[in-house]
Amino acid sequence: PNPGPGLHATRVIVRCSEDSRKANDTLATSVVVPPPPVVINEVMSKPLGKDCEWLEVLNHSASALSLEDWTFEDSGGKPRRITDRGLSLKPGAYAVLVENEAAFSGAYGESSQVVYFKPAGGWPTLNDVEGPFGFADAIVLRDGFGTSVDSMAYGERWARPGFSIERISPDGPSGDPANWSPHYGGPGGSPGRRNSVSFFLPQGEDILRLSPSTFTPDGDGQDLLALMRARGAT
Repeated sequence: PNPGPGLHATRVIVRCSEDSRKANDTLATSVVVPPPPVVINEVMSKPLGKDCEWLEVLNHSASALSLEDWTFEDSGGKPRRITDRGLSLKPGAYAVLVENEAAFSGAYGESSQVVYFKPAGGWPTLNDVEGPFGFADAIVLRDGFGTSVDSMAYGERWARPGFSIERISPDGPSGDPANWSPHYGGPGGSPGRRNSVSFFLPQGEDILRLSPSTFTPDGDGQDLLALMRARGAT
């Protein structure tokens, strides 16, 4: 449902029992998939006590986006309408879909300014036990046309009870387990705030400058690679 951003080789095959000419039934082409404008950013699937399940999404685009007619679903496959209030997310803004508004407010009072609400279509129960397909549950976010905007599947051991699952980089692939981690710090999560494990590459050409540009582990200042080559080492 979500191949991820980038260039993808695609093959389309049309089969028709009444078609006797098979040579023109296949089309191969390349499709460029842009980065998703809204990503699944954090998931609380194992709440403790009176806390509730919740899901955080992040507008990762440079423009405000309306979530009207958008839906989300778990592996049960039933689309649930996110909002009927015409919610618009500013660039870099978060929205938290919650199972229970009162329980969420009680657990995250410091996040009271973040946009959080129970989805208009109701809340699915997020599974914690791994099923026959090798994951506990999957979440799919769809736009008003039913197109999959973002999706992720998490495993049974991805998070401890009382800790959310956080996305490490919004630019990283949603389907890569290496791009997700349990919330770091106290029990709970970081709804409406930057994830505790988030990783953003700085803008610009230079990320890190080394001086001198050549250095050695033993600190004697000699270029060991050049020295080894001079001595005929491999």
